[in-house]
Amino acid sequence: MNETKDKRHEERNEFDTQVVFTDGASDHYHDAMMCNFSEDGMCFESDTPMEPGTELCIKTVNFPSTNKCKVAWCHKIGSGDDEKYDIGLKCEI
Repeated sequence: MNETKDKRHEERNEFDTQVVFTDGASDHYHDAMMCNFSEDGMCFESDTPMEPGTELCIKTVNFPSTNKCKVAWCHKIGSGDDEKYDIGLKCEI
């Protein structure tokens, strides 16, 4: 495994697709947009902030796959009506 310039172990691939996620506490799924993915993680943009360490189930809308992941980080982007969160995940492989 080669470390990339931003200290990731795997290369990130840009890929925009709709995803939905839940923390399992309810049957409610939140909409989000995946920004990129790698062999062991992904990043998505959401209106909903998540605490690092939170376990999520992620479903891609256009592909029949579900991933169990853990929130690695959450960064607020934008402000006011444009406030969103970039959320980085470490996924089970």
